[in-house]
Amino acid sequence: MFPKAGYLNIGAGTVNRFGKRNLDELICDLSVEAGLDWGAVHRRERRGGIIPFEMARRWVSDGALVVGDAAGLVSPISGAGIAYAIRSGEIAGEAVDGALRAGDTSARALQAYPRRYRRTSDYASLLALRAAARAVWSLQRRWPSSFRRFMEYGYLPLTRMAAQLKRA
Repeated sequence: MFPKAGYLNIGAGTVNRFGKRNLDELICDLSVEAGLDWGAVHRRERRGGIIPFEMARRWVSDGALVVGDAAGLVSPISGAGIAYAIRSGEIAGEAVDGALRAGDTSARALQAYPRRYRRTSDYASLLALRAAARAVWSLQRRWPSSFRRFMEYGYLPLTRMAAQLKRA
């Protein structure tokens, strides 16, 4: 949850439906936990977008490149991507600067960006997070009822505790 001028941004997401649980129920739970009036929250404008959890196969082409969300540089666990976007943007900017100075904006010339980004700790952490997410999603497919219990009694209470500690 992020307080904004005149409204509250509540982020919620799901990969698969847990039984009949949907995003409205998830946002309702988050709102109630935060002490908000669900009726008021429910009547407000709601919008959202898809967060890519797979990295783009190609990050560069002749005269163009993708960074941040467009490249799929997003945590598959939390949906966080601002730090990845900033870092990939910095590296991409340096690659574009070099390509423009050399007068060559071909895909080959822009390959300096993905080569350099793939050597960062950001990229290593994204690969580790993707491996963890795949393991969790595999558990969900194989043992849906056990996974549902883990989410309800393991993961969600831990996130609630973390939120309470942040408020304290």
